[in-house]
Order: sequence, then structure tokens, then C-alpha cells
Amino acid sequence: MGESVTVVLNQALIFFLFMAVGFILCKTKVAHDKFGKVLSQVLLYVILPALRFKTFAQSVSKDTIAGSMKYFICGLILTVVMFLIAMPMGKAFSKNSDTINIYRYALCVPNIGYFGYPMMSAVFGEQALANTMVFTLPLEVFIYTVALYMLDPQKKLSLKKLINPNIVSVILGIAAGLMEIKIPQLLLDACNSASVCMSPLAMIMTGFILGGIPLKRVIAAPKPYIVSGWRLIIIPALLFGILWLIGVDKEVVIVATAMYAMPVGLNAVIFPEAYGGDSKTGAQVCFISTILALITLPIVFWAMQMLVK
Repeated sequence: MGESVTVVLNQALIFFLFMAVGFILCKTKVAHDKFGKVLSQVLLYVILPALRFKTFAQSVSKDTIAGSMKYFICGLILTVVMFLIAMPMGKAFSKNSDTINIYRYALCVPNIGYFGYPMMSAVFGEQALANTMVFTLPLEVFIYTVALYMLDPQKKLSLKKLINPNIVSVILGIAAGLMEIKIPQLLLDACNSASVCMSPLAMIMTGFILGGIPLKRVIAAPKPYIVSGWRLIIIPALLFGILWLIGVDKEVVIVATAMYAMPVGLNAVIFPEAYGGDSKTGAQVCFISTILALITLPIVFWAMQMLVK
């Protein structure tokens, strides 16, 4: 359990440090009021596409796809199931359609890229990380299609939005991996540099948005705690129990449970902020779930390690 605790604490503390920077920038008025929106657009149109392309180009191949089909199938089924569960549940938290979709997103999309991947690599090793990336392929597609539409307050489904930099980067990355295209080192270095910026910039933006909300409202609001409880405890516990009982391969159970035990995905803040939506609710839920994950994730990882021995 010690290793799991160390990984979680280090990751969470780094996140909180950058969130504090954004919070201070807002409170001291050092940054312009539109800083959060500009930063979210940089993340959405530059940093995220670079990260997606690099990840899929380097992790997807004919061998990994063929050998990890069970992870892909499980990931696809769970992406659909979680969405179907979140659709009616979201209505219990608000009457505003945009806010409802924030809660729906929080219930069905975990933070896989900046909590999930680092922890899987550190706790379970590189092979588990590769399997995890195959498992999350359907979720990645869902995030930049259905979820992107959900979190856009204008709800305009157009070809331009569907063929966005994130979807294009995922398609190009998968194609490059499957066709074993040699990516120029200069491009890989550029994508690596951009992807390193993702987590700090996303957390600075979250902190900046939180700085515009009265702290009492962030801490006292009960709904983010309820959603976080579902996201961090109830969903992974039910998922582990059901998959284990129906005889799913234990490696797949570990990956699925670990990913869906992560805090709320940061796109709950990034997407609404980029499109002029309700980013404050997303920031609240992300903030609370990330704090609580400091306690829940070590327990989840430790429990899985004990139960699958």
C-alpha cells in the first residue's frame, strides 16, 4: 500500500500546487478576466491534440490491438453502460440542462490521462499501462464526440465540431501506430513538450476558475460531494464486484476498476470554459473529487492488490 499512497500523494500535491497558482492569479487580478477562456482554448486546440496523437502513435500497433481486444471490448461496453446510467442520474442534481450535463459527464468520465495513466504505470507497470490505453480508446472517442456535444451550451452538432483537432489527432495517431509510420523525431519532441504542459495548464486554469467562486460555495455545496462519492467509491466498488462475479479476466478487472476510480475528468472544466458554458460547476466537482481522491485512491489500489492475489 505504501507505493500506492506515495504515487497518489505526489500526483495530487503537484496538482494542488498548480491549482493554487491559478487561484492566486485570479484573486490578485494579475491575469485578465478572460485568461481562463484563452487558456482552455489553448488546451483544447493545441495541447490536447498533441498529447492524443503522441499517445496513440506510440502505443497502438497491430500486435497490441490483437492481443488486447478483451480490454477494448470491455472498455467499449463500459463506456456505453456508464453513459446510459449517467443520463437519468444527472437530472437528480439540477434542473438546468447545461449543469445536468456537467454532472452526467462527471459520473461517466474519469480523469484517465493525468491521474489514471501515471498511476497504472507506477503501481502496475508498463504492460498494464499499454493495456489501459487500449481499454480507454472507446472512452477517448466518446469524450471528443458525445461528451464534447454535451458540454457545448449551444448544442450545435456540426461536421466542423465532429472533425475537430482532438478527433483528427486520435485518428492520425491510431493510423500511424497501425501502419508503423516512422514519426519524425522533431514532431515527437514537439508533442512531448506540449503534452508535458497539459496537466499544469489544466490545473492552473481550474484554480483560476475556482478563484472566481466564493470559497464557501466551493466547500459548502453538497452536490459535488455526492457526485464525487459516486465517482470515487460507489462506481468502482460496483464495477469490481460485478466484473469479478461474472468471471472477467482479473487483469481487465484491475484496469477497469482503476480507471473508473479516478477523479472527475478535467474536460468538465476545459470544454465548458472554451465554449462559454458552466465551467464553475465543473471546477467545483473536479476540485472536490481530486481532494477526496487523495483518500480513496490508495484504498482502491490497495484493495485490488489484496483481492486479486
